[in-house]
Amino acid sequence: MEKTVTIALDENYAAHAAAVMAGVALNAGGQVDFYLLGDKLKEETKEKLIATGEKFSSKVFVVEAKAGEFFVSDHLSRAAYLRLKIPELLPKTLKCTVYLDADLLVISDISELFETDLAGKPLGAAIDLGIMTSSRQMKEKQESLNIQKSDKYFNSGVLVIDLDKWRENSYASKLLELVKLNSFRHHDQDALNMFFYNNWHEIPLCYNVIPPIYEMPLKVVFSKYAKIAAEALKTAKIIHYAGGHKPWHYNRTEGFNDIYYDYLAMTPFKVGAVKENTFRKLRERLRLYRGKFWASALS
Repeated sequence: MEKTVTIALDENYAAHAAAVMAGVALNAGGQVDFYLLGDKLKEETKEKLIATGEKFSSKVFVVEAKAGEFFVSDHLSRAAYLRLKIPELLPKTLKCTVYLDADLLVISDISELFETDLAGKPLGAAIDLGIMTSSRQMKEKQESLNIQKSDKYFNSGVLVIDLDKWRENSYASKLLELVKLNSFRHHDQDALNMFFYNNWHEIPLCYNVIPPIYEMPLKVVFSKYAKIAAEALKTAKIIHYAGGHKPWHYNRTEGFNDIYYDYLAMTPFKVGAVKENTFRKLRERLRLYRGKFWASALS
């Protein structure tokens, strides 16, 4: 499989996408090609993104794309919907790609993702323990997506996509039609789970460590997934800041969000000091300590 990473972004997430690129390239076992699906990016921004790739001897292709007027809420950027268009926006010569959200950090070599055997499935993804360990949210998924309580539900922040299979079956146009007709609680992620019901390949959880894993709330600790969550945290390759708390919401703090700022410093992008919410920062740090405690205790 080609070593290609695709990221969807807009102007607000450009700097964060560059930090993602730095993490991928820094840890990669070879050159990676980046395809950046940009919604209304400035020329200066495009130049900075290309310069980020050049620093790591990587090729960067900025693809102009319009996200569309789809339902958004909370912290979601409309650009996230661009992941549904990936097979149509990337060159037809590409067979597969790894999609990464712009709010994550790659902290280890992810070369194995490029070699993933999807076993004939069109999509590879990691399970979403935040939803799967919540009886309330799983009930909502049963009602809105028609999935069963015993089924697995995946997070769409890290995907391995068989581009040929998507093109052959016109999945992109069908998915876009699905999101037009629905206002899903979890947006395009719900659409992907509904559309690819029982037709996706599970990848290791260490490639998409979301808050319910790195914070280890009690609903995860006392679930049947506790041990695999703990192992995923200990062997994490990608930390995904899914949800409303992002590392750039706080000033650089050692052992808290320093990796993000270290990656950002390797790019032409700059972010100024932020006005921190002291209580929120303390709460987030305590949650990280809790996660490390339970990961150690459950090992």
